[in-house]
Formats: sequence, C-alpha cells, structure tokens
Amino acid sequence: MTLALEIEGDNLRQVAIDPDGRYGYVASMKNRGFATTRNNIDQGWVVGQRLTRVTLDGSESYATLSLDTRGQAAADAHGAAISPDGRILAVSCGGTHEVMLFRTGPRKLPWRFEGSRDLIPVELLNNDGRYRRVATGGRPTELAFAPDGKTLYAANYLGDSVQVIDAEEATLARTIALGGPSEPSLARRGEALFHDATKSFNQWYSCNTCHSDGHTNGLDFDTLNDGRQDLTSLHLRSRKKVPTLRRVALTRPWTWHGWQTSLEDSVIESFTKSMQGPPRTPAMSRRSSPSSRPSTSRATPTARPTEVSRPPRSGASPCSARPRPPATPATAAPSSPTARSISRASKSPTTPIAAIIPPHSGASTTRTPTSTTAAARPSRTP
Repeated sequence: MTLALEIEGDNLRQVAIDPDGRYGYVASMKNRGFATTRNNIDQGWVVGQRLTRVTLDGSESYATLSLDTRGQAAADAHGAAISPDGRILAVSCGGTHEVMLFRTGPRKLPWRFEGSRDLIPVELLNNDGRYRRVATGGRPTELAFAPDGKTLYAANYLGDSVQVIDAEEATLARTIALGGPSEPSLARRGEALFHDATKSFNQWYSCNTCHSDGHTNGLDFDTLNDGRQDLTSLHLRSRKKVPTLRRVALTRPWTWHGWQTSLEDSVIESFTKSMQGPPRTPAMSRRSSPSSRPSTSRATPTARPTEVSRPPRSGASPCSARPRPPATPATAAPSSPTARSISRASKSPTTPIAAIIPPHSGASTTRTPTSTTAAARPSRTP
C-alpha cells in the first residue's frame, strides 16, 4: 500500500524510519519567500532548515524542528538517521559542514505541529544535552547508526571519506579516507565553493541551496540581481525562478534580463548580493561594462516600508527593508509590467573566485549553540 503524507518543505533528502516503525523523519529546507536582505536572512524569513517527522500510518499531522540559530545558521540539511534505541536523532548539514545531534529523552523535543518556527526553539539552547553540533568539514551527506546506538557514520562527499562520530559524546572520532587525491583539482575546489554556506551572511545558504545538485530546485526567490527587490508586504512582484546551471558556461548572456555578460561577475553578484556575503574587493575584477547593468526603469521602487523586528505570522507579511539608494534621476521610467519584469543571478561554481571570497566574518567556525534574542521569538509559519 502506498500512502502520500503531506508536509511543508523543499529539497527533501534522506528519510529515516524509527525502530518501532511508527515515525519517519526527513531533512529538508523551507522557502519563506521574503527578499534577501540581511535582516530577513537572519530572522529565518528567506530560507530555513527543518527536520520533519511524520506518522507512517498518517494518523497524526506532520511536525517539525527548525535547525537554525540566529548568527550561526544551518545550511543544506541532507542526511537523517535515528539510533536503534530511538534515543538520538542525527541530521547532517552539508552547507555548514556539520552533523547535528538531538536527544529524544528523557525531556521531549519541542516539535511544532502542522507548521514550523523560523528559528530553533529557544529551550534547546540551554545546553541540557538535547541539541549538539559536531563539526566535520567537507560536505557530510547520508548518515547511518551502528547497532551499538552510539556510533554514527557520515558519508562526506567533498572529503572523499567516511567519518565516525561518537553520538554520545558529540565528537568526531575518526575519518576513514577513501583514496581521494592529495590535492583537489580546480574543478573540485570550485565544487567546494559551490556547497559552502559560510560564504553567505551568517552561513544561511549556499549556491547548492537553490541550484540543487548544480541544477535548480524549481522555486522562486527575491534576489537583487535584477536591481530591485519587493520590500512591500506582498513580497511577490520581484521573485525570480531559479535557473538551471547545467551547461551554464555555454548560455551567455546571463540573468533573466540578459544584462550580465561576464559569468565571473555574475557569480560575484550572487555571493555579494543574493547571499549577502563579503563585499566586493579589488581582487574581484569587474570585466563587464557599465552599460551592461540593468536599466534603472527595472528598479523603480514603489514602496519603502520600514524595517521590522518581529517575525511575520501565518504568512502575514512584514518584510524588512534597508533604505535603498534612489533610482537614477531623469532616466527612470514609470512603473509598468515591463518595469516589474524579473531576472536572477546565476550561481556558478567558478573556481578562480574561491581564492578571493573568504568565509563571511559573521559565520562562526565553532559549533556551540548560541542563544536568540527576545526581539525575534520563533513564530509559526503557514
């Protein structure tokens, strides 16, 4: 018998079944849909990572655990596993190079039914052992527990290795090399950059988050590559569907308007604007001409709401907005359907950029839980 179980989430990855066969768990992403401003990103209003639980007989609604903390998010949740005794849940996050561990008892985990919070539940940040993070490096993907219930194996795609984690102590016990090259090729270095969420603001997402497996996840996002974002309460008028990156080097010019004539510049635009990573430096040479920038008529704002400090509820709308520079005078055209047309940046793993885009200074390399502030209490989303 086949049973379809409805959940909310995108980029669904590994599924794990608990020992008694009652629950299934899946790691996924949630697209919140708001513009990629820094405030929106760190509130969890652009994307967020989730662990979702379902009853396999469909007798209960789905429930979620949000995985992100403000200032040190989780990115690209992929693997899910549960120990044979059901005491420990594990989730791998390839974009932030780590494995998260959750104890299911004696205190129960704070699942949110029929929805999800924007940030991890505050009660899990009290260092009571229910939530721990283990740094692995590389890109951990699929997970599996050993029969002893405390040894966890992680396949590390970019590390060309299998990693052994002590799930009781939350430590990386050892790494088993699988014979990869001693020095990564240029293509491999570009692939590592493509999957690295620490290049984004507070490590919320990587190129792979939207361009899944170098293709597309088929979703819409409100990036700034076309020169505008919709900062009104509707947040619908400037969303762009993620384009595929397959054979992208052969499909110039780039972005939906076709204004970008340099693939390298297009990648830098994605890192510095869509991902809100480190600003452009002199090393990031710009080869495209000023005339290739999008017309100011495509970026004419219609409203500039003020920044908000509380998350939206049930799809309600306040999107934060940092003041933007006014449109260029004299040449700006009136708002029209053409002026509201959309485009997006290509996030190609161009290797030479790997050496000139460092991890964002806001991303911590430690894996200790951080607390959230009272100004952004987790909220229920639609």
